Amino acid sequence: MSDTLAQDIADDILFGRPVRPVLSDLAQAYDLQDKVVSKLGAICGRKIAMNAPTLMEMAGIGEPIVGQILGQVALGSGATLRLSNYAQLALEPEFAAVIGKDIPAGMVLDKSSLSRYIERFSMAFEVLDRRHDTGGMHAPSFVANNVFNAGIVLSNAILDIAALDAGEYCAQFTAAGEVIFSCEGTAPQNPLEACLFVTNHFTSRGSVVKAGEVILCGAHHPPMVIGAEGMYGFSLLSGEEVSLSISS
Repeated sequence: MSDTLAQDIADDILFGRPVRPVLSDLAQAYDLQDKVVSKLGAICGRKIAMNAPTLMEMAGIGEPIVGQILGQVALGSGATLRLSNYAQLALEPEFAAVIGKDIPAGMVLDKSSLSRYIERFSMAFEVLDRRHDTGGMHAPSFVANNVFNAGIVLSNAILDIAALDAGEYCAQFTAAGEVIFSCEGTAPQNPLEACLFVTNHFTSRGSVVKAGEVILCGAHHPPMVIGAEGMYGFSLLSGEEVSLSISS
């Protein structure tokens, strides 16, 4: 896999340049993603994407895709993001798992054994820079471009894992004063199953999923491109929430 191409894509991400379509093979795309991310600095977690059945069908793939969460650490709930720092800022409200102890490279887990490695589930916003992507649902290009990740905002809330596993929750997403959805079970996939898919993907590729990493479990709403200042919140009827503000 060309180191020059990896550097070009890393530079595209750093400088907010439009997304370039690449490759037609997912295996090659994941090799390229590893090279690209290594040129962008630290990561603080991993993410799943396209894990709703309708999205997989639209993209012509048989399983979700994954990426890596950029940044040394997650931003805390209440953080402020500046529109001017992104080519095309977008947000996705998600459930997130915080890993409590290292998952060794090569280890294959099931849902039962995974629970021993999870410290907590919480609320999060994935921060994305869509960079005016016009390439359609081309999974290898998404993967090579690290599925547009530009960080994460994470709450300290502790969610009831059993309730999440059973789908027994009521979620609300508000954007600059507008209620986008309210009292709906909106996760695209069981969060434990999503977390399992992500961790097994990376450990099978020789990575250690480290204590403190955050695993994003899928968007409750399609990526919302942000053009307005204001407060954005994702909450549960049971009281847990995450929020951020947008400034120019």
